[in-house]
Amino acid sequence: MSQHVAAAIISGCDAIVSWNFKHIVNHKMIKGVKIITDKEGYPDLLIYAPPMLLEDEGDEKNDT
Repeated sequence: MSQHVAAAIISGCDAIVSWNFKHIVNHKMIKGVKIITDKEGYPDLLIYAPPMLLEDEGDEKNDT
């Protein structure tokens, strides 16, 4: 596991954002982190790529 991900888990971070698709933002890492955090009793760590956090102006709803 990446040292960055391990540090985020131990520090109690809610999420980590990375452009590193090879080592961090990929299905294998996300699944592995979920298994480890569940087994060791840590809260889940969300792993995102930066574009996933950007709001698309077309998706905003106007409630007025």
